[in-house]
Amino acid sequence: MKIAIDAGHSFITAGKRTPKFADGSFMHEFAFNSIVADRLDLFLRNAGIKTYYTFDPKGQTDFGYNKRVDMANQWGADLYVSIHANAIGDGVHFNNSYGILFLAHEGKPDHVEFAQMLIEELAREYPYKKTLSWIPGSTSQSLCKYSKMTTAIIEHGFMTNERDAKLLLDHEYRMACANALYRGIINYATQEGLLGAGEIVDITGINSQTKNETIKAIEDLYKRGFLNNPQQWIEVNLNLPLPAYVTFLLIDRIARDYGDKIDEMEKILGGRL
Repeated sequence: MKIAIDAGHSFITAGKRTPKFADGSFMHEFAFNSIVADRLDLFLRNAGIKTYYTFDPKGQTDFGYNKRVDMANQWGADLYVSIHANAIGDGVHFNNSYGILFLAHEGKPDHVEFAQMLIEELAREYPYKKTLSWIPGSTSQSLCKYSKMTTAIIEHGFMTNERDAKLLLDHEYRMACANALYRGIINYATQEGLLGAGEIVDITGINSQTKNETIKAIEDLYKRGFLNNPQQWIEVNLNLPLPAYVTFLLIDRIARDYGDKIDEMEKILGGRL
């Protein structure tokens, strides 16, 4: 499978930034878009999926939409994702509009369904629980109109809302956005039968010895009661980051079962645990 990734705009695109914060600083939209694109690219490549950028990674050249979609078409992408942060108003003052949404070609049901699957995953990560109605008029947007592959434009929050803008600056939210896009892509690709041999179906990026050791560790954790479904973990892509809640649940279980031993070890090591 081949995924074209677009980080909207560039560092030199006029006006594509937040209003100034109280300290006089601001964020270029491309700063958010490119970091999410880079992490999404890493997730996909770790899963054995081919990727291609339709933007300048350094942000010093602003490709027009027609050039970007031409690049994706010529490369022969199966899916195309364009990463953005939204804006409304005069661009100088923050306002009350916030939320996430997508743009897709209303005349192409596969584009709409793909975008909906991406936004559903993003909604799990966006803390303010507001998914705006999508924009049917985006058929005129070049990426949607001229792409030969299923395409979605995703807006991850409003740069012109101060609360959203601070969220867009947050590293954890950026990583969560990339993870959400990855999940949405895999969900759609699985549904449509786009995944090729060796993509996702196995633990990728590790050698057979490490794979076998990892499977044994999962089985041992299951026997000790730390995991409920070992097969679920054996089949997962272990290159993906572990959700924070899983980490804390595992640590809590270890602390409850072996807390006295941990305390003893801490004394031996001089309080370095």
